Amino acid sequence: DSLELAHKFVMSLFNKYDEVVLGGFSQGAMITSHLLTQNLDENKLKGSILYSATLLAKEELIKGLDGKKPVPFIQSHGREDQVLDYNAAMKLFEFMKLNRYEGEFISFTGAHEIPMEVLHKTKSFLEKVF
Repeated sequence: DSLELAHKFVMSLFNKYDEVVLGGFSQGAMITSHLLTQNLDENKLKGSILYSATLLAKEELIKGLDGKKPVPFIQSHGREDQVLDYNAAMKLFEFMKLNRYEGEFISFTGAHEIPMEVLHKTKSFLEKVF
């Protein structure tokens, strides 16, 4: 499945680099949220980026995050997104916060996209975690 393939790829990155931030857009962001449930080197994982993500497979996420070291994250979502519901994105953010993850939610006027304001805030986020 896609999570398994993504996990294999991420493990190759963990073998190559001392510090890693996982991230994605849309489906990639939802896979990223579930990659946080995998057995990853918690000392190398510095954060996650969730662009246009929503809460998916909540029960699996609940079980998988139990006992994992929280990492900082940044999440963004357009208020006019017609692909993925804005309120479902807020549910993911609230879920992450309830599980002790420190994060920032960037809400913007727009649809299923990554505007420049989000990229600027992501740059600041990356400067903080590295």
